[in-house]
Amino acid sequence: MMRNSNYSLRAFARDLDINSGTLSQIFSETRIPSSELANSIFSKLDIKANVRRDCLEQLEKLRRNNRKNFEFLAIIDYDKFHLLKEWFYLPILEFIRIAEKPCTLYLLSKKLSIPFDEVKIAIDCLVTNGYLNKKTSDVIELNPDFLSASTVGSVITSPELKRFQKINLDLASKALDEIEIESRDNSTVTFSVNLKDIQLMKEEIKKFRRKMIKLFSKNKRPKERVYNMSIALFPVSEKLVD
Repeated sequence: MMRNSNYSLRAFARDLDINSGTLSQIFSETRIPSSELANSIFSKLDIKANVRRDCLEQLEKLRRNNRKNFEFLAIIDYDKFHLLKEWFYLPILEFIRIAEKPCTLYLLSKKLSIPFDEVKIAIDCLVTNGYLNKKTSDVIELNPDFLSASTVGSVITSPELKRFQKINLDLASKALDEIEIESRDNSTVTFSVNLKDIQLMKEEIKKFRRKMIKLFSKNKRPKERVYNMSIALFPVSEKLVD
């Protein structure tokens, strides 16, 4: 694909029978494919058995290193995003990651202030879609392919993504009244820009998000609380010249 400018990533993903967003994450090294996904790709590409074995060993080493270092990975497939129906699905994943003892449905319900029945529905969805494994009927753990904090953002949009972002902005508004100032931060800056710089600004925001996760999820201090950080960049005026 890299040698043929007429062969797009979307076409390559179609030929491999996987989502183009997933393939993009693999190419950009923000996702480590599972053994199942890797084997599926190897089969489509007719990779020899010895090469396949070596690649799978390297992928497992990467997974072990990431579990050790809590490296950032974006794990949400956009074709599955509509399945994450509530704001608390991602906090559930992150809370399970930092929990020092086996995580039960009751503990999640208590610590995230979510009704028990809704936690149960969320867990069933996350297990079905491969993000969690059930050790017992009440104890759950992360799928090893989910390694660290997650981010949701895209150059494309959808009703599901818009709804998710709106909910998180509402949560930020609610936190202004309910969370003590020592445990949160809210700030606003207004400035003017050249419209040709919008994409560069988005890239800088993306770097900032990743830097925050690496700095504060990767350090050696024990994790005590799950946080959301929502960043909104939008115009408040019309263009100066049409």
